[in-house]
Amino acid sequence: MDSAPLPLPGFVATWGSDPLVVAARVDGPADAAAVLDRLRAEHPGTGFVTVVSVADAGALAGILDGLAPVLAERVFAMHTPGSGPDGHDLATAALEVHGVGQDFVFEVATVADAVGLALRALPPDADLRWEGTALLVPGSADVLAQARRALP
Repeated sequence: MDSAPLPLPGFVATWGSDPLVVAARVDGPADAAAVLDRLRAEHPGTGFVTVVSVADAGALAGILDGLAPVLAERVFAMHTPGSGPDGHDLATAALEVHGVGQDFVFEVATVADAVGLALRALPPDADLRWEGTALLVPGSADVLAQARRALP
């Protein structure tokens, strides 16, 4: 597992290969665009289950829209970093504003829970049968630290 820090927005690191786990420092839409380019180049055709936890609700639309071409399911953490928006509000926005189908949006309590749910759903023989085949954790340094601690 790569233990390099993720100091700059747009930076991408692979944290695991079976299943593929990719972490990306994403604070806004421009970062999402840079990460999308990297994901397409390094993991063509891969659909990602993504953990969503953002401190700025205003950035959510740009981040989700920017990463949309590679996203399958989205798992929203209810407790977001610092004084960030409630995860339920983010999930509702994904459904109502961004047109994501309800079969592709899930809510859990924490970033660790989101990572755990995604990892349980990724194996080909998993009961959940999600479309994603890899895990993407885009977020702030705090979100990435929480996700890292949740990995086996």
